[in-house]
This record gives sequence, C-alpha cells and structure tokens, in this order.
Amino acid sequence: MVLKTYDMEKYWEKPRFSVYLSFFQKLSIFFCIYSLPAGIGIVQIKRKDFREMSKKLLYFVSSNHERSSMAEAWAKRLNLSDWSFMSAGWFNNDRNPMSIKAMDELNIDLTSTPNRTVNDHMMELADFIISIYDFGQDHFIPIPKEHQDKMIEWDIKNPNLHGQSLLEKWAAYQEVCDDIATKVKKLESSLNVYM
Repeated sequence: MVLKTYDMEKYWEKPRFSVYLSFFQKLSIFFCIYSLPAGIGIVQIKRKDFREMSKKLLYFVSSNHERSSMAEAWAKRLNLSDWSFMSAGWFNNDRNPMSIKAMDELNIDLTSTPNRTVNDHMMELADFIISIYDFGQDHFIPIPKEHQDKMIEWDIKNPNLHGQSLLEKWAAYQEVCDDIATKVKKLESSLNVYM
C-alpha cells in the first residue's frame, strides 16, 4: 500500500482547501498538529513516574518521629541517587525541639520533614526498614512478621530517657545526632552494593 503525500504549501494557497482533502485526512492532520505535543508530554510524565517508582526505598522508624527523622535527614545527604528515604514514628509522631536544634547546629533543617506515623503501605513498599530504638530503655517496635525479613535494628539511645538536667539532655541529643550520622554514613557502601 502506497500512502499519498501532499504538498501542503501548494494546497494551502488554494482558496478552497477543503475540496482537496477528505474529512478523514483533515482529521488526521488535526490530530497530528494538536495532539502530538500532548502525547509527548504524557510519555515524558510516565517515564518520570517510572523513574521515581524504580528507586529503592529505605524506611526509618523509631518509637516517636525523632531519631528516625534525624536518620532520614542524614540519609538524604548521601550520594545515593537510586534510593529514596522516608521516616515515621511507630507510637506517635512527636518531636522534641531539642532534636530540631541539634540538627540545626549542623545546618540540617529538620522542620522540612513532615511529622509522620508508620503506615502499612510504606512498610510494604520499603526495600529495607531500619528500626531505631534504645534496646535497654524503649519498648520493642513490633514490626509485623511479614516485614521482618527486611528489617535492620539500630540500638540508639532515647535522649528523652537519659539525663536529668536540661544540660544533660541537650548533651544526649547531640550524642544521638552524632551516632545516627555515623550509622547512616556506613550505610552508603552497603546500599551501593544493593543496586
């Protein structure tokens, strides 16, 4: 089958353009002119969504949304373009202002991370779940059995349960901030292998 081609310059000069093209031919030209850019846009959006969905997910959880949000903030500074990071609190999404201040000293804005509580959907999506709690002080975080094969536990003290005076608590928050930074940094080489 040979497709007929049209010299559009020639036909455009004619006063009665409609005489030379059938209804279906004009309809085809209309869709080629007006629909093609939109189609390209849709393809680009779908490709972008696919790229986002193809990223692996590391999910940090802690008893409240404090140590886990610190871990998320540190993790976002890693050179891991194929990973995305989320965090949440298991029992509640509270955050002590001291955790925000401790991170702010290191030019990390913790207030940009929204307060979240753990949900099953994110646990299902996660490639790994890092459960952060104080083994000696906190309640055990009851990760459901179906997700325990991808769980990693970090023993990081709960700064709210250490120190009596305000100064001692502040020192505890600074120490926790440093401990989390060290553990997150060690993740970089491990996660680069898991590609």
